[in-house]
Amino acid sequence: MRTKAAVLYGINEPLVIEEVEIDDPKDREVLVRMTATGVCRSDLSAARGFGRAPSAGDPGP
Repeated sequence: MRTKAAVLYGINEPLVIEEVEIDDPKDREVLVRMTATGVCRSDLSAARGFGRAPSAGDPGP
């Protein structure tokens, strides 16, 4: 299954919107249709080199 994602390849690099492969839902999981998303301001600042770097699944400070 494919979806679009904003991908960060490095600090001070632009976010790149690309199609990525994701797993199909497993037992007791659901597939949710996203109609809008956002980028956390603290993650965006970290991506620009301020503060700590974001990581997948990191809820932030």
